[in-house]
Amino acid sequence: MPRNFFTDIQLNKNQLLGARYENAAVYPTGPAAGQVVFNTSDNTFRGWNGTQWVDLSQIIQASTTMRGEIANAGSSPALPGNPSVGDTYFITTQAGTVGGLSVEVGDQLVRSSSGWFVLQANLQAATQALAGFVRLATQAEANAGADLTTAISPGTLANFLAAFLYARKFRVLVSSLAANTATPITHGLNLANAEDMHCVCYQGQQQIELDVRPTGINTLTITSNQTLGNVTVVVQG
Repeated sequence: MPRNFFTDIQLNKNQLLGARYENAAVYPTGPAAGQVVFNTSDNTFRGWNGTQWVDLSQIIQASTTMRGEIANAGSSPALPGNPSVGDTYFITTQAGTVGGLSVEVGDQLVRSSSGWFVLQANLQAATQALAGFVRLATQAEANAGADLTTAISPGTLANFLAAFLYARKFRVLVSSLAANTATPITHGLNLANAEDMHCVCYQGQQQIELDVRPTGINTLTITSNQTLGNVTVVVQG
């Protein structure tokens, strides 16, 4: 039978030899903060933190070693020689490249088992002159086309093109064109300038050339030197 202790044991800095934690497949009831058991169901050490049992079995396979700083990244130095896994260098003074890796002041250069990688420290917003993070533009911002601080996603770009570029096309079938008579066409594209448009005319599947003249930001005329029927007019602006 185990002996029950109802008081702390002071070992006065002596070793506890041949001891082991309590082995249990089911956690003890009413644990005290700091109590540790070895869970035999999943082979982990668990400790009661006052609220829950937490896993104490996390093992660090390799440590991180601070090796110093690299202050001359602006002159594109080579990577540090003879590195060990966990070697870490801070980038100070100059941004640039180290061994071809782009770095900025405040970044960390860390050696892993598969090579060097950069821990980015600068989390400032990106500008046209500075690399950093960006926010994705809303559809309204993409449509407005004025914001220089956000990035457009494929989805918002597709919506913009559908609403403002591909949709800025007018098509009409003119059943009859009288010879040498200017026929007015109202395309309604509300162009910035009357000349900012492209007009193509078809008869059946054949593209034909007519005299096309813009007469306003929403209108133009087409003229044929002979009578034609069923002419398709496509205007894009």
